Amino acid sequence: MEKTGVMATDEETEELRDLADRARKTPAMIVGQMGIGQALSGGGDESYKAWQEVRMRCHELAMNHGLPDIVGFYGLNGDGEFVKM
Repeated sequence: MEKTGVMATDEETEELRDLADRARKTPAMIVGQMGIGQALSGGGDESYKAWQEVRMRCHELAMNHGLPDIVGFYGLNGDGEFVKM
């Protein structure tokens, strides 16, 4: 992780914390009516989709602060600073 020197606002940090809490509670697979075959082939990977939403939103917020687009994602460290992942 490479620090950027750019800090998220309290509101942004709270939003990302809420998204991450939701992602932690999301089941890895929901089979339901699609069947186990489709679920195993990626159609039911709800946990991945939830964490992807967190990553994408964090990246979007970082870019809203003027950080350049990068290969990969921006993350947020424990101090609320955007970091290159």
